[in-house]
Amino acid sequence: MASKTWIACANNLSSINIFDMHAWLDKLGVESLELKTAILSKQLIENKNDFQQLFYQKLARAFGFGTNSQAFEMMAGILPFSNIKKQLDNRLQLEAMLFGQAGMLNKQFKDKYPLALKREFNFLSNKYSIKPMDIKLWKHMRLRPVNFPSIRISQFAALLEKMANDLLNIISTKKLKTVKKILECEASEYWNNHFIFDKQVNTSSPKKLGQSSINLILINTIIPFLFTYGRQNNIIEYEEKAINWLEEIKPENNIIIRNFNKLGFKPDSAFHSQALYHLHKYYCTNKKCLECRIGHILIAAGV
Repeated sequence: MASKTWIACANNLSSINIFDMHAWLDKLGVESLELKTAILSKQLIENKNDFQQLFYQKLARAFGFGTNSQAFEMMAGILPFSNIKKQLDNRLQLEAMLFGQAGMLNKQFKDKYPLALKREFNFLSNKYSIKPMDIKLWKHMRLRPVNFPSIRISQFAALLEKMANDLLNIISTKKLKTVKKILECEASEYWNNHFIFDKQVNTSSPKKLGQSSINLILINTIIPFLFTYGRQNNIIEYEEKAINWLEEIKPENNIIIRNFNKLGFKPDSAFHSQALYHLHKYYCTNKKCLECRIGHILIAAGV
């Protein structure tokens, strides 16, 4: 199946029966979740089996949306949830801890909001021995202003405030639409007409997490945790719920999925788009055609 196309079998995929493809994607969808479970289980051990702390770190990472994921996860790793949850009933103090830990309050300000944050952080940093990160770890280049880390940190604070003391309550939630409602978190009012501290812009609009961002957090963080929690605690209903939720979410729209679309395979849900992503990353890229059900079918047909 030697080929110079995007994937080795690109020119022959149209001959694959749609039922064979769907059966393979169903298997790959579960395989993808199981791989994520293996990774999370290892990280859970590294976190002394503190599921809530690991969930908090991975939620933070999700708010980095790729560009600032590492900085967000570092922030949450340094600033433990055990300290954060003591401030969950005070939004100003909660944001002060996060912005301060992020290294974004180490300057002089003019506006009342950052001045109040800095005042609170000066108190909290002594109380919890907080050492701010290097602000250079945060990236702004090539980002749309709504994706600036300042906006995302405030939205993350809003989510933590909504989820209250037990982050894992979201795992026991029965309906996906309820979880989506929780994730509709909005940055503080100050950010309606700011993207960075002390620099007001002419337009004003609430900075609420959009549906595409909500779906990404569900697909990449919450649902893998739900599946992992079910697998670790032998709760088959949670594993099934994780798959059902993925089947309720629209498929992702990225270069890999668009390339599969061009070949005639358009996933009908995030469960199958995740399966296609897994197929490309772990089979196609590594030329594991002999381990792929589609590869077997094509080889048997003499392709």
